[in-house]
Amino acid sequence: MPPNTTRNPATDRGKLLIVDDEEGVLITLQAMFEMDGYAVEVASSGGAAKELLRKGAFDAVVCDLRINEDDGRDVLAEVQRLSPTTAQILLTGYATPEMLEALHIVTPHVLNKPVEIDELRLTVATGVAQRRQLDRSN
Repeated sequence: MPPNTTRNPATDRGKLLIVDDEEGVLITLQAMFEMDGYAVEVASSGGAAKELLRKGAFDAVVCDLRINEDDGRDVLAEVQRLSPTTAQILLTGYATPEMLEALHIVTPHVLNKPVEIDELRLTVATGVAQRRQLDRSN
C-alpha cells in the first residue's frame, strides 16, 4: 500500500486503531491519544476491528490479547495480511514470562497490563515512526 502523502496537520502524529472489550479502556486511550494529536478509531470486538482494517489504513494498532470471545492475535494476523508495515502492539493482562516470550513471535511490541502509560505512548510513537520510515523506503 502506498504511503499517505496528504497528511492532515490535526492528525499528523498518525492514525491509530485501539481494540479492547473494556469500554473504559477504549474511552481512556482514545481520549489520551487524541489529546496527543493522533486520529483514533476504536473497536470492542475482533470482528469490528477487522471491518475497520478492511476500510482503511492505520499507522498502528493497539490490541488486547483477549477481546470477549475473540483473540487479539487473529486481529494482528489480519493487520499483517492487509498492511504489514502497520505497527502492531499487543496488550495482555494474562501473560506469564514464558507466554510473553512466545507472544514476541507474533509482534515485537507486547506490553503487560496494567500498562505504564508512558511506555505505551513511547511504543506507539516508535511504531508509527518505524512504519513511516518503511513506507518512505518502499
